Amino acid sequence: MNFTPNTVVHLFKNVPLSLNENNQLWFDSITEQNNYFASLDFKTYTDFSYQRKERDYIAVNGNAETLYNYNYLRFMNTNYGSKWFYAYITEIEYKNPNTTWIYYKIDPFQTWLFEINFKQSFIEREHTTRYDDGQPVINTIDEGLNYGSEYQIVEDTHYTNYGDCIFILVTAKDYLHKLPEGLNYPFPENIGNIPQGLFNYIFPISLNGFKNWTYNGFALMTFEEFYGKIVKDKNYVGKVVSLTLLDYVPLNVTVDNENANISMDNVTLYNARDDLGLTGSILYVGVGAFSNGSINCGNKYNSFPNYEESKLLMYPYSYTKVTDMRGNEFDIKNEYIDGQNLQFSIRGSIAPQSKSAYEVKNYKGHTNLLSGIINNNVSSMAIVDDYTAAYLQGNQNTLITGASVNAINSVVGTLGNLASGNIGGAVQSGASGFTQILSLNAKLKDIDNHPSNLRNQGNNYNFDFANRYTGIRVIKYTVTEEYQQTLTDYFKMFGYKVNRVKLPNLHTRQSWNYVKTVDCTIVGNIPQDDLNSIKEMFNRGITLWHNRDVGNYGLSNNEL
Repeated sequence: MNFTPNTVVHLFKNVPLSLNENNQLWFDSITEQNNYFASLDFKTYTDFSYQRKERDYIAVNGNAETLYNYNYLRFMNTNYGSKWFYAYITEIEYKNPNTTWIYYKIDPFQTWLFEINFKQSFIEREHTTRYDDGQPVINTIDEGLNYGSEYQIVEDTHYTNYGDCIFILVTAKDYLHKLPEGLNYPFPENIGNIPQGLFNYIFPISLNGFKNWTYNGFALMTFEEFYGKIVKDKNYVGKVVSLTLLDYVPLNVTVDNENANISMDNVTLYNARDDLGLTGSILYVGVGAFSNGSINCGNKYNSFPNYEESKLLMYPYSYTKVTDMRGNEFDIKNEYIDGQNLQFSIRGSIAPQSKSAYEVKNYKGHTNLLSGIINNNVSSMAIVDDYTAAYLQGNQNTLITGASVNAINSVVGTLGNLASGNIGGAVQSGASGFTQILSLNAKLKDIDNHPSNLRNQGNNYNFDFANRYTGIRVIKYTVTEEYQQTLTDYFKMFGYKVNRVKLPNLHTRQSWNYVKTVDCTIVGNIPQDDLNSIKEMFNRGITLWHNRDVGNYGLSNNEL
């Protein structure tokens, strides 16, 4: 809209505003605005003429060469009392040595700043509060920015459940412990309150070498001794179903690695069956519910850079991965963890096909298997049956009876032939019986020379456990330093996407606020064409400067 200067005109140098109106000066009061412009280098004109109403220019006394450095003006119009109108100088035109035409375009923002009344509008982007009491304010709206294809690792921590101790679960078809007096044959216990068809025993071992373990101070049979029995002694052939290595046992386990002592719930210390040739004590897993374990990894943002822009602590710029290094992993978006700490709930089982699960606690308001990893990779040892022992155990009655019958038949046949005078028959009967016994012994010798049989081949547990792939690894990733700087600069200049209907943040930072709206709503006592111009500034995106050093993004811009 055209306004006629008819009282006073001020011409200003070096006003940091331009016609593109991407930047504007924000003032909280008319007094502050007047004081700023009054502090600038300016010329005052009261002797001038408004030459043509249809063109925005004024004619002033003076040589054009003395006015080229002026880029902004303000003037008063008596129709508006003492109100100042602000304008960009668009051209300085020489008319003669004493007359200069100054063309201008009204700056609607500075002119009507204190008439602007924002209503709730759709705010696409603005500067927001980044931290609240030291914690990042959550903002996960996709920015659509390039953050690179690679991440850098800022932390890689290995968490184990029992240090260097793991456990071997022995699952057997028959009981291996000495029964309490009065009990003829036990039934398998309800482990985890679930009926079982097998007997389960548990042995601790150390990944740092041999240790003589105790249970609450009582000495335990070593697994080495036990394993030596089950692979050679015929009494054990077929009794042991599986040997499973566990790095988590859901029985409220406590391990003192230094003193090689363990304690746990739902187990009973029994003497081993001496009728099977075992000596010492073993732990029998009994009735009881499973207990969950836990791992506390501390503050979820530990080790990440001390980002000025809190959004860089959120996905996809930063995240945490949990993995068991056996093919199971889960990407954690730290902003979805309720509370400050990253914690895991651990679930396990007591079974040959054992599983373990690590669930992120309080993730998106819940703790469940949807937010974590499940390890279905059973780590089982090979069970080697000595073929001779297997044959002897499976055929011992036949073998004993057969050998005895053959010997008796041989003697009886020989005596009968001798009594009848049949010397040849006696020799033949004796030779026949002896030959059958020799044949049986030869068969046993052949069996003894037969290679051992693998009942359970197992898997590559040696790789997992010898390389300490137990428990979990928690790995924290963030964007590379190159993109850290690029994204920090961008967010510092333009704030974050918010995509909300609200009132804009116009003065919430020290040095500047950026605001971008979609079809914003502004009302006020403002001419329509100027009002539309102001709306368009916000819809395009505008930076409101709270100091006079417009464009200096090196300034501190903390929240007020």
